[in-house]
Amino acid sequence: MNIINKLSLVAIFATSTLQAQDPSKLLESMPPMPELEVQINDLSEKTGTLIAKGWMAIDEDGDGRVPMKDVLKSLMGKGFARVGEGPVPAEAEQQGGAEAYLKGMAEMDKTVAKRLKGDEDGMLGQKEGVELFKTALYELVIGPKAILDTNHDAKLSLEEVATSIPIRKGETPDEEGFTERQRKGFARQDTNKDGYISSLEWLDPMTLHFMEEIAEILAITMWIDTLDTDSDGAVSKQELATVLPEAGDNLPESIPLNQAITYIRSLPHDLHHELSAALLPTD
Repeated sequence: MNIINKLSLVAIFATSTLQAQDPSKLLESMPPMPELEVQINDLSEKTGTLIAKGWMAIDEDGDGRVPMKDVLKSLMGKGFARVGEGPVPAEAEQQGGAEAYLKGMAEMDKTVAKRLKGDEDGMLGQKEGVELFKTALYELVIGPKAILDTNHDAKLSLEEVATSIPIRKGETPDEEGFTERQRKGFARQDTNKDGYISSLEWLDPMTLHFMEEIAEILAITMWIDTLDTDSDGAVSKQELATVLPEAGDNLPESIPLNQAITYIRSLPHDLHHELSAALLPTD
């Protein structure tokens, strides 16, 4: 994902307060959108199940429930919610956004921590993981789109989308009143080119990837210390190679556990998938 796009999503996620306690209220003024709701439910189930597998790293009795405070303590001991020190993804360096990226990731972590809610006993399991991502998707996707949908028809016109892309100084609207940037922003989302952004187009691939990446990285972070077989507080390149034998030069020389999440984020996405497959419990 382009680093600028990722930071834009982070900013939205970090500042959104749209019905955080009851996201279903966002649909009250809208017509039924069953296909979009199926998409959101499916993605929430996938990402919630993934992050819950991460929490199982500290599930001592194997009942599928862990104290939320212990999850946060484990993550924070590995750099979660702190401006990290260490490598950043190559695209952040290339675009000159390393500092902004590290600060953005720390803000995102803090937002995840604030949105995380345990049950009445302060425990986390798969249900709470699913609810975390479902709420986030409503805030990132349904909320902003529903606000733009002024006639409540579950599809967005160019006129409606243009209100979210204000005209900048120096831009000249065309004879219909739209700038080139507004038209391009609309066209990127109108994937079937029918002149509207329908509810099926609201959940874009970039957001899908963003949610899955959050879940996978947090889950890996919970389990990464199991690779520190010599208990020296770091996972060496040799220890990483036991589960990533083909990664070669893509592996760092060492991952200090107190900054693990920063190092994990810097790895290529295909290695995230390989790490989660190697470390996380199977169904």
